[in-house]
Amino acid sequence: MEYLMAIIITLAIVLGISKIIVPKNNVAKNPHISGIGGWLGLLVIGLMILGPLLGASKLSHGFSDTLKQFPQLANNAPLENYKQVSWLIFAVSASVSFAAGYRLWKIHFPKSVRFAVLALWLAGPLSNVLYAISAIAIFGSSNVRGDAIVQIIMVTILSVIAAGIWTAYLMRSVRVRNTYKMQHSVQ
Repeated sequence: MEYLMAIIITLAIVLGISKIIVPKNNVAKNPHISGIGGWLGLLVIGLMILGPLLGASKLSHGFSDTLKQFPQLANNAPLENYKQVSWLIFAVSASVSFAAGYRLWKIHFPKSVRFAVLALWLAGPLSNVLYAISAIAIFGSSNVRGDAIVQIIMVTILSVIAAGIWTAYLMRSVRVRNTYKMQHSVQ
């Protein structure tokens, strides 16, 4: 239920920001549109600000809720190891995400788009897989609950969908093609 609420809140934030950033007139038919704005602006904000903030909040609240539910785990060595590994995975993925957003914002060349596509997949699905692998490696497969596995799978599927949608946008958008001086697609 927590994940459903997080998804609903995230969608509300994204839709709210998109109403501010995406212009109301139909600019999709403008073959000369360029610059950081519209959906590209939303992606930059998501990569640099929203994604890292939501990720840190989710991770922090997850560990906090675990300790509230199971206070006896406060000094549990495997949990402390998992927390350290998780924060390391998060730090790397948030850094890659921020760097991709910054490159899209400031460096207008095709390599920025290629890096952003890579970052979407590294900071999204791959980091979720790494969280799962580290949990199984630290706690053992028999100690990872079935509902935790289901949650990890659902979050990974959602991140694959999000990365796929943004990848398609970066590959097909006229604004992206014009802004980053690309011919027809990312090579």
